[in-house]
Amino acid sequence: MFIYFVFFWPLVYTILHICYMFTNWERDIKDKVVRNIISGINGYITPLAALTHVGICFFSSTLTESAQRQCSSNGMSVAARTMWYSISLYLPTSYFIWDTYLIVLTHSREYIYVCHHFISLLAMQQIFDRTDYGLYLYYALIGAEISNWPMYIIYHYRKVLPPAEHKSKTMQKLYFIQLVLYGCIRVFVLGILLIQALMTFYMPAFVKASMVLLYLMGVSWARKIYTVYCTEG
Repeated sequence: MFIYFVFFWPLVYTILHICYMFTNWERDIKDKVVRNIISGINGYITPLAALTHVGICFFSSTLTESAQRQCSSNGMSVAARTMWYSISLYLPTSYFIWDTYLIVLTHSREYIYVCHHFISLLAMQQIFDRTDYGLYLYYALIGAEISNWPMYIIYHYRKVLPPAEHKSKTMQKLYFIQLVLYGCIRVFVLGILLIQALMTFYMPAFVKASMVLLYLMGVSWARKIYTVYCTEG
C-alpha cells in the first residue's frame, strides 16, 4: 500500500503546478504555494484518518460480544481500522520523504525542515515497530498535525494577498486561533505526553533525544508564532 503514496505526492505536485501555470505570480511564490497546499493535504488528512481509526476502535470496544464477533467475521471493523491506520501512517511518512527530496532537489536552505523530517521519520518507524510507547508517538502525531491547521491558511494568504491585507480582521482572527491552538497542543498537551512517555517506558537514547528535539522545535515555533501575532495580529 505504501507504494501508492510514494506516487501520490509527485502526482499532486504536478497537478497543482499545472493549475497555477497561468497565474502572474513569481515562480518562487508558485512553488511555495504549491508546497504549502501539499503540506496542508498531509496535515488535514493524516489526523482525520487517525481520528477515524481511533473512533472505529472505540466504537468496536463498545459493541456487545456477539456484535464484535459479527464484525470480525465479515472483516468490516478490522478492515476499516487497518485502512485508516495505514493512511494515517503511510501518508505522512511518504510526505516527509517527498518534501525532503524537493528541498534537496531545489538546493533550498531549509535545513531545519530536513532535520524535522528526518527525526519525524525515525519517530514514524517507532510507531510501526513498537506497541508500547509507539502509541504515545501516534497520539503526538495527531496532535502535532492538528496544531498546524490554521497555519496552512495563514501561509497561503500571506503569499497571495498584498501586504496591506496581512493585518485585516480575518487575518487577526486566524493569527489568534493559530496561537492558541498551536500553543496549547505543542507546548502543554505534547509536553504532558512527552513526560508521561519518558517516565513510563524504557526507550533507546536516540528515541528519547528525537522526542525531546521535536518537542523543543515545536516550542521554538510556538514562540515565533507569538512574535508574529504581536507584530501583525
